Formats: sequence, C-alpha cells, structure tokens
Amino acid sequence: MKKTIVKICGNQSYADVHTSVAAGVDYIGFIFAESKRRVDSLEVSTWLKQLPKKNGYEVVGVFVNPTLHDLAEILAKVDLDVIQLHGKEPPSFVKEVQQKFSQKIWKALHYHEGVLDEMKRYVSFVDGFVIDSKVQGKWGGTGVSFHWKDVPKYNQFAEKNNKICLIAGGINSTNVQSLIEKGVMGVDLASGVERNGQKDRKLMQTLLERMNRGGTIS
Repeated sequence: MKKTIVKICGNQSYADVHTSVAAGVDYIGFIFAESKRRVDSLEVSTWLKQLPKKNGYEVVGVFVNPTLHDLAEILAKVDLDVIQLHGKEPPSFVKEVQQKFSQKIWKALHYHEGVLDEMKRYVSFVDGFVIDSKVQGKWGGTGVSFHWKDVPKYNQFAEKNNKICLIAGGINSTNVQSLIEKGVMGVDLASGVERNGQKDRKLMQTLLERMNRGGTIS
C-alpha cells in the first residue's frame, strides 16, 4: 500500500514551520492570498533559511487569482517547489503559468458534482489537484469537509494521468481513517492540526499515527 501524501498548509510562523517539517510531512504550505493565515513572503524566506537543508519535503505557495507578476514577485523571494492556484484561474491562465515558471503547478477545485469534468479541463497544464470544500465567500481553510463519495473517482483519474490528488477541508484525526479507506492519495490539512491558531505537535502526531505513518515529532 502506498503511503498517503500529507501536506500541512497555512503555516504562519517559524514555530509552525518547524513543527510541520519535524513531523516528516511531504509538503508544507504558505498562503499568499487574502486569508486569516496569509503570510509575508520575506518572513517565509527567513523561516525557511533557518531550517536544515530540505530533506524529503517540498514548499507550496497558495495563490488566489494572481497575476503572472504577482507570482514572479513571490518566487523572487521564496524558494517554492509548487505553485497552488486556489481561485477561479481558467485553463488558459494555468497554461501561461506552466510555460513561464519551472515550479510544479497544482490546481485547487471546489467540490461540486462536475469536479471530474473540471479536472479534465486542467489536466494537461498541472502536476496535481487539490479538491476542497466550497463555502460561500471563502476560498479555503474553512475546516469544513465535503461529501467524500467521489474521492475514489478523483484518485483514479489522477493516477491514470500520472498526477497527484489531495483532499482538503475539515480533515482531522477523527475522520481521516474514512478517507484512507477510500484509498485517498493525499490529504491537505490546516485547522485539523491546529490549537489556538497554531500548528500543534500532539494533534499532528495523533493524525499521522492514525494514518499508519508512525514516528514522533521532536
């Protein structure tokens, strides 16, 4: 059985980053869009420089409806491995991003019955997908889950096209097992591993243990 991919998003401080990296997750994410978890690019750059050389994790920048100039500005300051587009960016814009930048590209799609058709529209221009819950007036980070009945379909489509697919929205240690049972390829968490707005070592460790990843967080 393949190991489930884990991304910890919405890191807001060096302490958050250190906790996420120490957990041994695959991706750590920073939000560069309007959000309660929005961070400053120069601060992120400073935090990353304080960490040991990258060892097994990649850095994701989350953007909502950016311009190419917006992306270039952040990339000049932060060493990102992945650009995650979390707004209403059309396939034509995603194609432009693919052509201009060398980073991997993920497209976030908000859950509805036609998500699979949307994945088909973007699949030629991305390296992965994030399927998130749809909450009125919010782009993400709501802590609300969607109906996971179609997760196997999303996984199958992603695998067939050699992409990755992460599920986001309201995932925590109490419900992650039901996603694992559906064969989820990866999970994207923020509030599910936070206590008082900060990444929490014990919550993260409990979740990873329930995903059979084991390990301890120092």
